[in-house]
Amino acid sequence: MLTKALFKTFLIAVACAFTIHAQTPDSLVLNVTVTNEKGMLSRGLRLESFAITVDKQPQKILSLSDQEVPASIGILIDDSGSQYVAPSDGLSLPGKLRPALERFLKLSNPANEYFVVTFNSEVQLVQDWTTDPQAVIDTLDTLKFKKLTAMFDAMTLALDKVKTGRNSKHVLLLISDGSDNTSKTQFKEIRDKLKASDVMLFCVGANVRFRLAGTINYRLFPTDDAEKLGELSVATGGRAFFTANVSEPMASNRVFELIALELRTHYQLVIAPEHSDAKARFRKITIEAKQGTDRLVARTRLWYYR
Repeated sequence: MLTKALFKTFLIAVACAFTIHAQTPDSLVLNVTVTNEKGMLSRGLRLESFAITVDKQPQKILSLSDQEVPASIGILIDDSGSQYVAPSDGLSLPGKLRPALERFLKLSNPANEYFVVTFNSEVQLVQDWTTDPQAVIDTLDTLKFKKLTAMFDAMTLALDKVKTGRNSKHVLLLISDGSDNTSKTQFKEIRDKLKASDVMLFCVGANVRFRLAGTINYRLFPTDDAEKLGELSVATGGRAFFTANVSEPMASNRVFELIALELRTHYQLVIAPEHSDAKARFRKITIEAKQGTDRLVARTRLWYYR
């Protein structure tokens, strides 16, 4: 018979073996969001609820966890001239953004860490890594809303910075209308850099211009600048939210609440894809989720480079 001490040692060995098996040098950790048809977050799924392919080849899922893990988050705030909005109701844009950002920080995992980058013609790291929500909020006092917009340069800096965080989950939260008119970095460069990373991008586009499109039933669509942000967000498993009314998403706090709650309810799935070709290239990921007869929507990064 095993003594209690030997049994405990056995359990630890089994746990270590599972961890080694689940996360080998070739393994890939996917942060996955699952919602139902109404957009409500879906919890309680099992490993068999998911199906994953890489380049159309089915993948074995080595492990699944729905335990919450903290994130390292970079917050990027556009303070170029295109984001200037004349104060209304006695509040400027920073005044309207403050309660929304406070709500985001309050609902987020207390173990998260943050840095803040602001950008106009210049890109500035105005707050290095911190776990203090008030230090993040205080950066709103530095916003100027002048000059041109170097958004892609800011994203490049933030992508490098976020990978130095202490947490395994990496997130960028970008607050901008999507306009870029002075970056040295090109859209394709930042797109490929995001696709090759494990960073999730969430965008909140305030003061965004819309255009009419359609043939019979006309609909409003974001302009090309905002659509690019949508493309980047989807590729990383994140989301993009746009509004022409600068106060609408911030007064209600709903957008920032949704992002905070989503980051706390990810599934983490581990796979170890085997590649028939040795040449490194972008690999396409597809994922599906089901629970009985319920139709679910699963989102994760669409690509990785290996």
